[in-house]
Amino acid sequence: MFIHYKRGLKSSKKPVDIYQGRLKIGEIQRTYRNSFIYWLDTIALDAEWFISYKIINKDGNLKFQSKETSSFFSRTQFDITYSDSDDQQHELILKQKKGIGVKNFKFKYKDNTYLVQKYPFEPTQILYNNLTVAECKTTIADRTTTIQLYGDDFKVEPLLIVGIYHSAFFIQRG
Repeated sequence: MFIHYKRGLKSSKKPVDIYQGRLKIGEIQRTYRNSFIYWLDTIALDAEWFISYKIINKDGNLKFQSKETSSFFSRTQFDITYSDSDDQQHELILKQKKGIGVKNFKFKYKDNTYLVQKYPFEPTQILYNNLTVAECKTTIADRTTTIQLYGDDFKVEPLLIVGIYHSAFFIQRG
């Protein structure tokens, strides 16, 4: 199964549509606490320090919300609220792990631990028990992100994978 979306411009708060083939399955939207934080984040700091994301499904229901909770002295961490297909709320923590030459993030969902791994110049992989369950690539030229999910019985829903990937790798600190 392939999922794709185009990244929006850094300073834009306009929602970005998420597709599975030609079918729109949701949208990603940046959120800020207020206009001052938006101005500070996009103009003054020229980085994404205070950004939060939410993903809304095609029916307009909030499915994913991510807020960075790192401090200046700790590794990157996100607090995530995800509503699954049964409308059950799940609280996840996406936390960066140590790694030389690799970006690693770890999260736990429904008692399973997943690893998000990114080596330079290679696609990002989401692993469960050392097996790739999703592979994510972003083409810089046209700003398109493509995510391939492997296996029909994979229990994590596509909007969760999009949200995890987007949170971990689209927070760019200047």
